[in-house]
Amino acid sequence: MKCPTPFKKHPILSSIVLCFAVILISSALWGRFKPLPNGTSIESEWFPVGEITFLHDLTYRKEGERQVEQEIFNHIFSLIEEAEEFVILDMFLFNDEYNREYTYPALAQSLTDKLIEKKTSDPSVKISVLTDPINTFYGSYPSSMIEQLEEEGISVTLTRLEALRHSNPIFSTFYAPFISHFGVEGNGWISNPFSPDSPKVTLRAILKTLNFRANHRKVIVSEKQAIVSSANPHDGSFYHCNIAFSIKGPIIGQIAHSESKVSEFSAGKILHEAVKPDSTETELTAVRWVTEEKVRKQWVEIIDEAKEGDKIDIAMFYISERKVIRAIKKAIKRGVGIRMVLDANKDAFGREKNGIPNRQVASELMHIADGNLQIHWYHTEGEQFHSKLMAATLSSQDRFFTIGGSANLTRRNICDYNLEADVCVRTPLQSHLHQEIVDYFDRICTNRDGTFTDSYETVADNSRVKKWIYRFQEFTGACTF
Repeated sequence: MKCPTPFKKHPILSSIVLCFAVILISSALWGRFKPLPNGTSIESEWFPVGEITFLHDLTYRKEGERQVEQEIFNHIFSLIEEAEEFVILDMFLFNDEYNREYTYPALAQSLTDKLIEKKTSDPSVKISVLTDPINTFYGSYPSSMIEQLEEEGISVTLTRLEALRHSNPIFSTFYAPFISHFGVEGNGWISNPFSPDSPKVTLRAILKTLNFRANHRKVIVSEKQAIVSSANPHDGSFYHCNIAFSIKGPIIGQIAHSESKVSEFSAGKILHEAVKPDSTETELTAVRWVTEEKVRKQWVEIIDEAKEGDKIDIAMFYISERKVIRAIKKAIKRGVGIRMVLDANKDAFGREKNGIPNRQVASELMHIADGNLQIHWYHTEGEQFHSKLMAATLSSQDRFFTIGGSANLTRRNICDYNLEADVCVRTPLQSHLHQEIVDYFDRICTNRDGTFTDSYETVADNSRVKKWIYRFQEFTGACTF
């Protein structure tokens, strides 16, 4: 005689369990495969370049003293001043929250003041700001910067992250159907992870952060130029090393329209009409706009084109995405000379990190280097090497390609989870841009006129445990990189 199962004895329990399972499966499938918001994951046509300038911020040591070179926000402030029709700014971190044990210049407030000054002096200029809801801790408390901007009639849109796919599916599959509806509001009792001086937050707000998705773009565009960057207007990020491209030419219409699409799916507001590009495939110097997964596609295509004797330089805050790593390994084996400058993943706004994922990826690549790979760790002392840049000198094609912007080389950044934005530029060899970017790498790799980088052996880490932690985190999305 067979014993009845608990479900047969309790049909109501059976129905509840089945319903729960159906909800979780549906949430998992929807979070993984739901359509991307319209206008995202874009690879534009090639546009002719009116003018393009490579910008960088560097913090380094010289004769024992800290040196700071800042170019990016000086150009951003000039863009705002010179605009006559519109300014669209899309920035991830836009706040002054950090551990007050340290002191940083008021970068976020300076940008806020510059935007307000422009709106006051020239009210006809339409100014729109897009940003990530992390700046209000996902609605837990107001942002003083946002309040100041809105009081002056400047439009501010918080990105609707719910439109994006689940980057941390293990957590988000349960969170979306069962927790998200309760919101984050209320009297907080948990210390703010950003700063002990910031308002306390609720447990529901902390849980919302564990979805690990973001509008991670760093873009500003007017009718005259666009700046695509790796730099955030965040006080605690002031001393980070970053890169940017300032671009003039018809691509600014494409960029403005793409940013308008973010506003449209977030708040229903259209900021800029579409601009149909002309075909420019014959141009020797050209630029294209790439976002989300198309950033990965562009990186892999350029690396795959490199042949023996070609050279590729990479500067990166986080590198972990497996398709890109496989492409790099194949290039090394083909005899492509690769030089990498990586953040050692040890500093995070006053907290010490464990080196994952960069040290594990570096160890994997050095295992097959065979003389074709150099890895340098940027020498940081509290700040981060936050750049995201590739420079490919393809002598076999007599062409130079460079790509840079907001996107780290991680699953979250370049696999259609976060919102990201880069530009890719192609020029003939020995163009001014080619020489300038190669000189940037030469300077920091050889420690010319300062201490910029340390040798690979300085913080090399061959730990197998950390390697498998990295691989698990990268595969599942259960991580912050």
